[in-house]
Parts: sequence; C-alpha cells; structure tokens
Amino acid sequence: MRAETVRARQRRAGFLLVVALASIGCARVKPEVGPRLAFPFWTVTSASPRQVGCALLTAWISKTGKAGLGLSLSVTSPKGPCQVRLERARLFVGGREVADAAPPPPTTLGEKEVVRDYLPFFFDNNRAWNEHRRSGELLLAISAGGATQTLHYRLYQRNYPFFGPLAAPGSGPARNAPRKPSPKAGAQP
Repeated sequence: MRAETVRARQRRAGFLLVVALASIGCARVKPEVGPRLAFPFWTVTSASPRQVGCALLTAWISKTGKAGLGLSLSVTSPKGPCQVRLERARLFVGGREVADAAPPPPTTLGEKEVVRDYLPFFFDNNRAWNEHRRSGELLLAISAGGATQTLHYRLYQRNYPFFGPLAAPGSGPARNAPRKPSPKAGAQP
C-alpha cells in the first residue's frame, strides 16, 4: 500500500510540474491586443479654424462609413454677439459633387459661446473607395456678422489601423509597416 501512495504522489507531482511549465509558457507568449484591422477614414487636410466675420469656425470629420461621412462644425464668437448662418454645405469627391447636407438653423452666439453642429453627407463612400477616389473638397457657404464667405476644406481618405474595440484611428503600427525580422534558429545575436 505504501508503494501505491508513493506512485500516486509522483504522478500528482509530475502533473503539477507539467501544469506549471505550461503556465510559464503561456505567460511568455503575448497575443496582440484585439484584431488587426484597417478602416478607410476621411480627414480634413486644410487649415482649421477659420474666421468669417465675427465667427471662428473649426471643422473636422467625426464619422466615416460606407454610406457617407459626418462633419462636425464648432462655431464660436470670441468678441461678442454674432449672428451665424450656414447657407450651403456641399461635398465633392474625386472632382464630382456627391452630396449636400441640410444646413442647421441660424443661431446668435454670445461672447465666447460655442455651438457645435453635425452635418451628415450621404453618398456611396464604399464605391468611392473602391474606385480609388481618395481626395475631396468640402464647400461651406457661411454668413456671420454681415460677412459672407465660402470656405474650402481639402479632404483625404486613407486607411487607418484599428486595434481592438477601444482603439482610436491612427493608433498602433500600420498593417503593412515593416517589422523587425524574427531571429532564426541558431543565428548569433
């Protein structure tokens, strides 16, 4: 009976040794964080913010998808009351007009007051990407404080890497970025 107890202890110790070695091996191998994907995303490549009359405007692309893009527009009046009206918003992709956005209602800004608007532009962005139409232009006709001006914003669509559900566009290395070569077996460092 004593021999059986010794063998049982040896088997148990052997099992624990295998589990411990497997755990160490798993701890050393780190998987990448999230899936490695890349998504097309529009960006504003021309200068922002811009002054029109008494208003200061900042524009950026806040959403891109297969059915279009969304433009966020921030308007402020640094020097006092200012009547602001967006007359027209047009989007051109690859030299063709593809969408208009419905302008928001006119607003009167107080001193240092900030108003943000979202302008959706609906068009077949998937087709534009597949046809390699990557550049665009956004025209915003704005009246502010008696001055009327048409602002021209240059846009560009490119692939941004995306690592996992919480990663921001542009985080992590690009999908096709060169990597360090892995050391070969038997090679001297």
